[in-house]
Amino acid sequence: MLRSITIIFSIIFHGALFSQSTGGTVHYHIQAHPGQESFAEFLTRTQGSDPNIEKSLKMATAMEETERVLRFTLRFTTKGAIFRADEGLVSEEAEVQHLLTKSTLGLNGSYVQVEDYVINQVENNGRVLNLRETPAIQWQIVGDTSRVLLNRTCYLARGQYATLDRQGHPKSQPVAVWFDPTLPFPYGPKQFRDLPGLVLAVSLNGAKELVATELKVGPTEPLDLSLLRQGKTVERDDYLSSLSNRF
Repeated sequence: MLRSITIIFSIIFHGALFSQSTGGTVHYHIQAHPGQESFAEFLTRTQGSDPNIEKSLKMATAMEETERVLRFTLRFTTKGAIFRADEGLVSEEAEVQHLLTKSTLGLNGSYVQVEDYVINQVENNGRVLNLRETPAIQWQIVGDTSRVLLNRTCYLARGQYATLDRQGHPKSQPVAVWFDPTLPFPYGPKQFRDLPGLVLAVSLNGAKELVATELKVGPTEPLDLSLLRQGKTVERDDYLSSLSNRF
């Protein structure tokens, strides 16, 4: 109870303190949860006697090497935010691996958070689609659980969001995020928003998480939303239903 009161006070105090700040930038990378074995280690432990394991190990190693070099950026203002992968100059072979890894972790495309909705811009069969949704994540703040990220005390929140399983069926996916209530910007990676503070870490699955490596807050240029003029805008639920009906 005392911890929850402290969080609320921090939100009010720092909301006034940062009222003159217009936004900032957060850089993220992918890392394994502490103590979590790698996928390659898991395969070796559980399928070490399988004569076909070499191919699986090669794929797992390539994906983990790609995860180590992938970087993501969240640019935010008081009006919204854009989250996307940092696209560098890579070979065609490496680009394919990057796309596969981002897709596996659910990090493909760009996410634009404005007003009360989020648009995830993706490519589908050569077409650009803007998947629009109004996030309905009911966050539960675990006020007695904190973690230090970038020398800032962050608090845990848990929720559920809609996605598809590997068979294309709708399912509810749990997510855990860590937010800093002293940074009163309700944004974070992907569609994870509407928390009382900036999100500095997101659990991607049981093994990996997206963690902030650098934070800058201060005067910021307005968001460039020109990318939304590309492609066709559809509701994300309709898009997921169309995918589900293919199976």
